Amino acid sequence: MNFKYSHFTIIHVWILALLLPTSPLIAQHTTLPNVKTIRLEKAGAVISVAEVIVKSGGNNIAQAGIAQQSSMEYNGPAALAIDGNTDGNYFNSSVTHTAPNDSAPWWQLTLPQPSSIEEIVVWNRTDTASSRLEEVRLVLRDEGGNLLAETVLTGDVSNTFRFVGSQLVLTSVTKKASLLAQENTSFASIGENPGRYRLHYDQPAPLTLNGWETQSLPLGNGHFGVSFFGGIAEELWQFSEKSLCVSDDTKDASAWDRVGFSNLMELRLNMAHGSNAIQGYGRELELDHAIGRVRYTKAGVEYRRELLTSYPDRVFAVRLTASELGKLSFTLN
Repeated sequence: MNFKYSHFTIIHVWILALLLPTSPLIAQHTTLPNVKTIRLEKAGAVISVAEVIVKSGGNNIAQAGIAQQSSMEYNGPAALAIDGNTDGNYFNSSVTHTAPNDSAPWWQLTLPQPSSIEEIVVWNRTDTASSRLEEVRLVLRDEGGNLLAETVLTGDVSNTFRFVGSQLVLTSVTKKASLLAQENTSFASIGENPGRYRLHYDQPAPLTLNGWETQSLPLGNGHFGVSFFGGIAEELWQFSEKSLCVSDDTKDASAWDRVGFSNLMELRLNMAHGSNAIQGYGRELELDHAIGRVRYTKAGVEYRRELLTSYPDRVFAVRLTASELGKLSFTLN
């Protein structure tokens, strides 16, 4: 087989955010002086934040502060909430993540010096875990640790708070609306929930027998299996099928490993962009949902592959995407 796809990309539109301001406040908005820390906390639940914006004199001063959190899991450091990215999709490296076993999680921003604050905006995740910010407490303290103000988040895409005296008042929210476009439902959930259990590697498996046996990642549906290597310029998908077996006659007939699957076929995906100057490489197998992923960036373009096998449909499916139009070009052999 030899297929050629040039200048093609898949554009995903996941969530349309609709800004719905609440009723105007009659009281005049003020500033809250001497704010040193902004903290999010909630007992017994994971805290994931996309972005925290802190306005003082019309400027966002959050990025000049230091972000910390009680724990970190799934490549979700505290600093992601002050990097200017409000995207909210975990797989776009936009979301913090505390550990699932953290019984008293918190995220905190410490400002360089006590400041007068006029507005705080908290951006939530926009995927399936957005409920984690529901009922999370937003707490402001001064340099001595004294409580200045506190309130509770709604769990919407974003909450904007301003001040009336020392009271934090919710002035607007961004709510989720219907999906603008939705793809085949068999792919709809891929990438939306990272799962708790993953095998993650920062380099491809070697295209060797040892690489196949010890480093490639397996997918299967009970009918056939696929091993993927995560190559950059060249990807290899190696297939085995239950009806194609080999027997080792040198072993006893009762030995458990006397009969085993044999290689059925191979597919090779050759990318047009080459394998040099690659950044941010990741290869993983998510065990919760049996989904394989490969991600890397080259020349400012992020390339992704998502792989699955389906038992009811007896298929192996791959989704290839590029972050810019016309950058996805490959041959399949």
